[in-house]
Amino acid sequence: MKIALDFENVLTKNKGFDFANDLLNEGVEVHIITSRIGHIKSEQNRDLLKVVRDLNLPYSNVIFTLNKQGYFANHSGFKFYASDNMIDLQLVDKDVNCIPVFGNNNWISDCLDLVADR
Repeated sequence: MKIALDFENVLTKNKGFDFANDLLNEGVEVHIITSRIGHIKSEQNRDLLKVVRDLNLPYSNVIFTLNKQGYFANHSGFKFYASDNMIDLQLVDKDVNCIPVFGNNNWISDCLDLVADR
């Protein structure tokens, strides 16, 4: 299973990091989708690089894009995308079978339900 998590306010929260780590330990393929610019090793992305290294994610699982709609339309196979940005979630086209999950107080529980329903 392949899932996508927003970096800002999803993975940057301790519960988000722990959730991603737990999923990785269960064999789930975790991707980080971010609207940041630059590349993984640029100075402004030092915090992102630390999370990627701490999770032991390959750099190829970090996607820099301002066009979430276009990304998910051209990259299929994601079970869900969790973000705290409702506008980004509304851009995820329903036709690509990627379920948008809003990063509210229950987002981890919502995601766990989706993971259980493999």
